[in-house]
Amino acid sequence: MDGIDAIEISGNNFKKLNQPTPYFLENALKIRNKVNVPIILVGGFRNVNQMNNALEKGIDFISMSRPFIADENFVQKLKNDEESICVNCNECFEIFKTQHKRCALRKDIIHQLEINFP
Repeated sequence: MDGIDAIEISGNNFKKLNQPTPYFLENALKIRNKVNVPIILVGGFRNVNQMNNALEKGIDFISMSRPFIADENFVQKLKNDEESICVNCNECFEIFKTQHKRCALRKDIIHQLEINFP
């Protein structure tokens, strides 16, 4: 595998009911056993315990996006062993692209959005 620095494991089905997080850990571990390059895993990491568990099982790096979109204080929350406020609704992708706003569930901006939540 010359020329490959790492493989990032992801997917396109972010929200399934009763799906364990991180979403793609089991598939990433199967790939980890077949290749000799670092494995980066993304999808569903919301706290330090999940991250440490994946690293202990053999994942080399963790990648995240939505927790940082949802909460600019996420790094500090991790240091304090707090969980992300992100609930994986995926609304952040659309509102960031179209309205340049952040998390749709944040109380400080939700009044600015025209999104109806159940």
